[in-house]
Amino acid sequence: MIKKKAKLTMVIFTVALLGAFAIHSLHHEARASKKSKVKWYTITKGLKVMPKRKKPALIFFHTDWCHYCSKMEQETLASPEVTAYLNRYFTNIKVNPEKERSKIKIKTLNQKITPMELFRGAGGRGFPTVLFFDRKGNPITSLPGYLDKETFLLFIKYINRSCYKRNISFRDYKNKPSICEKN
Repeated sequence: MIKKKAKLTMVIFTVALLGAFAIHSLHHEARASKKSKVKWYTITKGLKVMPKRKKPALIFFHTDWCHYCSKMEQETLASPEVTAYLNRYFTNIKVNPEKERSKIKIKTLNQKITPMELFRGAGGRGFPTVLFFDRKGNPITSLPGYLDKETFLLFIKYINRSCYKRNISFRDYKNKPSICEKN
């Protein structure tokens, strides 16, 4: 009888220990996923705070039905390196132009347009598309389609470092990132 109680106690202890370990692991994963989330603004709020933050802006155009939008969110934008860089150096705006129809003020255009009109005006033809603005709210460029995390991280560094203003092509920067270092 004592041996059975000892075995039962050992089984209960083992189950409790495994349960505590599982809860700790889930809690750690949840904390890690919270840390690796991009701080997104709505398009209205993002365009308002952009000049105050004095950071370049990134507008991620996506739709609910777009496979590559989801893939980019789950793989590229969820990467801890990408997330940390975006949250530190960019005003990040996420918009579904098929759902968001209210007009927004674009200072550099001095007019109000819908997110879909902004998307099309930026050359958007498909989803996802990422549009970049400089620190003053001027459009820089847009990137159509899915990008892997390595290429995307390199490109946002290229934009943040204003390499394009020094007439350094992304191809040259990609081959030698130090080319953009300020002398």
